[in-house]
Amino acid sequence: MNLFLASHANADNTFNDIEKFIGGYSKCKILYIPTAMNGLLDYGPWDQSSTYKRLLETKALINVALLEETSEEQMNELISSTQVIWIAGGMTGYLMYWMRRRNLHLNLRKFLKEGLFYVGSSAGSVITGNDISSVEWACSDSENGAGVIPGLSLVDFEVFPHYKESQYNEIEENFRSGKMYLLKDGDAITVKGDKVSMIGEVEYIER
Repeated sequence: MNLFLASHANADNTFNDIEKFIGGYSKCKILYIPTAMNGLLDYGPWDQSSTYKRLLETKALINVALLEETSEEQMNELISSTQVIWIAGGMTGYLMYWMRRRNLHLNLRKFLKEGLFYVGSSAGSVITGNDISSVEWACSDSENGAGVIPGLSLVDFEVFPHYKESQYNEIEENFRSGKMYLLKDGDAITVKGDKVSMIGEVEYIER
């Protein structure tokens, strides 16, 4: 699998690191999933997001799919004809609900094994783990009830995006077991096959 898990994909260095990871934006077929932004009106329209606008300025071939409006069959067809699936940030529980409604928790792994690149930003990174309950914490997004929805289980660790050092004690108090990477904006985790690499000064908690 080829996964790029960012705190904030539009951070200058991160956007450039993604370009290197996927082999360049020019003529790259990217399927952009902005569904997480629809989970909260405060985010504004997804097509006004800075990341989406920046992607449009590249020479990438961008297709957009809203999970709320796209069937499982349509999603499979779209994914099969793309090189990169880009899961944007927003409300993690809302995103994971729709990922499961479209059976992407079952179907996505097959496409990744066939060479599909996965780019996650914020919520799009969080959902790759087994457990998304960290978004319920007060130091995160306070998404009450989101943790009842399992993650995609693509990786054997958790991701905490937009990390600030002032949050460390509360994270340490709440995190129970496993490994969690704490990503500041500008940090990222990459997964290539079995190799996990860190970009930036990434901290982690392991129990």
